[in-house]
Amino acid sequence: MNSLLKKLRALSYEARIRILWLATAVAAIILIIVFQSFFRFDKIAPNFAQNDLVESIKAGAQNMQEGLSQLKNELANTPSSLLDLPADYRAAALNGFYTTPEKTLVVNFSAQNPSLDILNFLNTDRDNIILKDGDAEIKASKILTSGQELFPNKILSKENVIGQIIFSLPKNNNLTVIFSDLFFESKPDVKFQETLEIDLTKAAQEIKNALPRE
Repeated sequence: MNSLLKKLRALSYEARIRILWLATAVAAIILIIVFQSFFRFDKIAPNFAQNDLVESIKAGAQNMQEGLSQLKNELANTPSSLLDLPADYRAAALNGFYTTPEKTLVVNFSAQNPSLDILNFLNTDRDNIILKDGDAEIKASKILTSGQELFPNKILSKENVIGQIIFSLPKNNNLTVIFSDLFFESKPDVKFQETLEIDLTKAAQEIKNALPRE
């Protein structure tokens, strides 16, 4: 039950509402059937109600009811606005950058979603992040987490993910990292972009707590 609740919490608010109503209806039907059966068997065979299997079924039904009540309470305490974002919210912020002897530019960044919705950060092809180098556009060769794993396409509710983008070494010093086609699942038609400005004439930088925090 705990693992199921964790998976449900990872879904968007609207998806959880739909699942809650469906699960409540199914649970109600099951509970009615189970308790009617107990009532009938108590009349016919009183000792049957003391059977271990019956007790296990009762316990399972009780756990289901408690789990649904917990989820219902969480949703009841959820604000009506999923996108209650800070005025200075940025989907991505610069944490630092440096060049390597392998002639690459490494950009450290943070992606944050303080909302109750799910932020779609990378598209299916993972090619919506580019480095603007004058008139040229350089695609990212790798987009990883700080643990050197593939960066997630979606940023879940209240989640902050530290990442790293690797580009081939640009020709110019003044650069712009562009994150395009970002959107929240509750508003898939409202897409936006984020930009990070980089000046390679400056020494390698390490910026802490670049994103707004609650």
